[in-house]
Amino acid sequence: MTTYKKYEFTDQAEWSKFQTKIQVKSTDTEGKEVYNYKDVAVVELGHICKAYEVNEEGFQVCSDLATTWAVDILWFRTPLASFKPFEVFPKPTTQLHIIGGYEAAYFKSYCEAYPDSELCVIPEVNEALPE
Repeated sequence: MTTYKKYEFTDQAEWSKFQTKIQVKSTDTEGKEVYNYKDVAVVELGHICKAYEVNEEGFQVCSDLATTWAVDILWFRTPLASFKPFEVFPKPTTQLHIIGGYEAAYFKSYCEAYPDSELCVIPEVNEALPE
């Protein structure tokens, strides 16, 4: 089962504490300790832009940078319960970061959190059958 979750931690230091829960330590070919993710794919987004404006040169620039640290995790096993308080469910839009090929997995997580959202409610079709 693959589950796509988005998280916001207070800051990068808080994320670092949780990051260790999904990493395994090993040794590389030179004998150095290295940490790798196990059973997850992780994208650290960092401070995400919540709003944009156009500057005097006509370029789009961030006008509201989040203070929280954003992380996307694709879980290939059951998500750890300790991560739940940090889950966020931004509305799926074209500006939202999605791990390529897993759009449906994020929509599933979003719709489980907001089943009454207009994005999740499938309208009933009341078409008369042709005679």
